[in-house]
Amino acid sequence: MLLTSLPSFSVQAQLPYTYPHGTTWHPDFYDIITENDPSAFQSVVYQSEANAQMWDREANNNQGQWVTPKSWVFQLQYNDGITSEIRVRQRGFTNPQAVALAKKYGWMMGQIPACLRAGVKEINIMKGDALFGGNNFMKSIDITIGETSELYEKTGNMEETLVHEASHAALDYLYQQNWGVFRDKDPQFISKYAYDNPNREDISESFLLFMALQHRSNRVTSQAQTIIRSMGNRIAYYSGMNLDMYPFSENSQQNQSLFDPNAWYRLTTQWQGEGKALDIANDGRNNQPYLANTANVSGQHWRITKIGEDTYKLHTMWQGSEKVLRCVPGTDTTKPLLDYESSNVDNHSWTITPIGNGYYRLINLRYRDRSLDIINDGYNNKTQLQPSGNYTGQYWMITKIN
Repeated sequence: MLLTSLPSFSVQAQLPYTYPHGTTWHPDFYDIITENDPSAFQSVVYQSEANAQMWDREANNNQGQWVTPKSWVFQLQYNDGITSEIRVRQRGFTNPQAVALAKKYGWMMGQIPACLRAGVKEINIMKGDALFGGNNFMKSIDITIGETSELYEKTGNMEETLVHEASHAALDYLYQQNWGVFRDKDPQFISKYAYDNPNREDISESFLLFMALQHRSNRVTSQAQTIIRSMGNRIAYYSGMNLDMYPFSENSQQNQSLFDPNAWYRLTTQWQGEGKALDIANDGRNNQPYLANTANVSGQHWRITKIGEDTYKLHTMWQGSEKVLRCVPGTDTTKPLLDYESSNVDNHSWTITPIGNGYYRLINLRYRDRSLDIINDGYNNKTQLQPSGNYTGQYWMITKIN
């Protein structure tokens, strides 16, 4: 049940925090995620051996330091288009063990919400007994295989710990925004760990309980009112972010799309009007997008398919679903082409954002500060990714074709 409005409480807190330890160590929160819950895990694909940078907490006399040990590197692929890199430090593991670890933790990472997975670019696995860790700077989490991982598995809070560390990687940037304003309106910190580290642990300690309360409230029934009283304003803050919770919640953005996945659409710009539509040049190469006179031709029939959190891929009726609009390495990557999909999902992933009056802005994830535009060169028909701005060539009308 989504808590879209929160009751007001007058609380005289005896302590500045609610739970005496970290939230991942409270028994009532051990089953927020269980091994039987769904996962977005799709596959792990071996990439290479490399010297991978990671934080070793046991190095430097247990003070920790960055190291670059030889590692096996895998690409972790989720079924919603999100990818991460898993790097297994070779010391202490055989290659088959590394593969097994990548699959094991890839599955568990697939159980946490997309809004966190999208912010975890690197998953480092190494032999050791130190606590797990996560950081927003490298957008990475660190998993140690030893006494700590054995304890998490025995206690049953492994998945919850991964949520905590992934929250560091994906959400700690909020400390630099207005997080503190909402935090300071609440009567308590959710845990002593958050209270002791307000600008480092407050988000990771609270997000786990937010997602449980909002999307699996039956698993925290006995603690629900306590959580609300303690961090109601934090809950409101998270709720306002409209986060993609797939597969943790069935009512996630993964199951919602701005566009009918079975329909065809025509794309035109505000600048050139509805008389010019996005087409593919029929020149033998058949891969160059441009604006052509609007007509009932298959090169102007575009299908828009949701592949991740707020991201889509586009293909034409003419060239079929195997060829998508993407940036192609080896060419001028600011000039998208129609080409076969690649393993680098960013090249063919587009955010399509409503900007008012029925228009949308299209941004390729390879260039997040650039929008799909039409070059103003006299011909005014060539596409290119240009710095985003208030330009009518970047305002796209997307019209369903009957």
